[in-house]
Amino acid sequence: MIRRFRTPIILVLIGGFFLFLAVYNIHREEPTSFLRKLIVEGAVKLRYLLDYPLKSAKEAWQKYIFLVGVTEENKRLKKEIDRLLAQVANYREAYEENKRLRNLLKLDEELRLKHLTARVIGMERKSPVKAMIINRGSSHGVKRNDPVITDRGLVGRVIEPSWQVSRVLLIIDETSCIDAILQTNRVQGIVQGTGRGCSIKYVGKTDEVKVGEAVVTAGISHVFPKGLLIGYVSRVDWREGGMFKKVEVEPAVDFSRLEEVMVIIGQDERK
Repeated sequence: MIRRFRTPIILVLIGGFFLFLAVYNIHREEPTSFLRKLIVEGAVKLRYLLDYPLKSAKEAWQKYIFLVGVTEENKRLKKEIDRLLAQVANYREAYEENKRLRNLLKLDEELRLKHLTARVIGMERKSPVKAMIINRGSSHGVKRNDPVITDRGLVGRVIEPSWQVSRVLLIIDETSCIDAILQTNRVQGIVQGTGRGCSIKYVGKTDEVKVGEAVVTAGISHVFPKGLLIGYVSRVDWREGGMFKKVEVEPAVDFSRLEEVMVIIGQDERK
């Protein structure tokens, strides 16, 4: 029975509630009725409830747009940094090359022999022969046995000149022999390559040799001009048997970093 009249009863109760509110507000002297306050408060709450998800969605969208912008800006800045780093590397390379060429130019002013500048274009690292290739050949005036030097010292000699390039035997090759002299005490000997460095042959046990002493070309064989720096004495051993000391020499030139060299040309014909 109650279920049958449940809806009318609910409507009657709601109507009675609003009628009570109307009568209540008639007898109140407040400028704003209780019903109006209830409606206003409800509307504000409802608007807040509706605005909150919209505001959150708007803020999330703005943050997304900002992050997208930041990501794009980071990509642009990274490209710009990479470009600037490459530019700095190019400037650095040009600076280092200019510095090496200035040193060669200084050597150019000191030399009284005819010579030309060449670039190293290859190193025979896997070959048992310690040699390199330069971009100057017979068409430039290069001949067999022409000395090759840098501002630091002696590199080697040309062993195979072609038209546009030449093969240079390094002083550290085991077949390389150079007549040399110790710059301080004038002791003479033959500098021979050991594969990694050099050693001086035929230095007597009574000859005074000091570690760190400069070793230069003696100019006796007329292959190398006199006074070219070969390297420095790195070790002296007189305890081995025989008549001579074992003298090791550290070359003045770092062969792993050769890029530009000078070829002394125009001397008398040599075998």
